[in-house]
Amino acid sequence: MKNIKEKQEYLKSYTQMKLSIKCIEEELKELYEISKSIKDMEYCKVKNLVTQIVDLENKKIKETDNLLKKRKEIEEKIRSVKDENCQLLLKYRYLMNLTWEDVAEKMFFCYQYVFILHKKALGMIDIE
Repeated sequence: MKNIKEKQEYLKSYTQMKLSIKCIEEELKELYEISKSIKDMEYCKVKNLVTQIVDLENKKIKETDNLLKKRKEIEEKIRSVKDENCQLLLKYRYLMNLTWEDVAEKMFFCYQYVFILHKKALGMIDIE
C-alpha cells in the first residue's frame, strides 16, 4: 500500500498527461502555422516539416491512448472507495482538475472540510 503522498502523485499523473498532450497540440499548431506562412519552400524543408508534423501527430495519438487508459484505471480505483462524497471529491480534484475552492463550492462544503474529506478519501483509495 502506498502512502498519502504517493497516492496523490499517482492521481495527479492524469492531469500531467493531459498537459503533455496540450503541449503537443501547441507544437502542432505552431508547425501548421509555419507551413502556411511559407510560400516557396525547398523540397527538403517541406519534407522535414511534414516529418515533424507526422511524428508529433503519432506521439499525440499514443499519448492520448495512454491518457484514456490512465483515466479508466483511476476511475476504477475511485469507484472502489466506499464513501460517495470521497468518490466525488476525488473525481472533481483529479479527473476534472478543479481547484479546492471549486470542489468545496460544488460539494456545498466549507473549504476546510474538503481537506479533511480529501485526507479520508486518500486513506480509503487502494493504489498499489
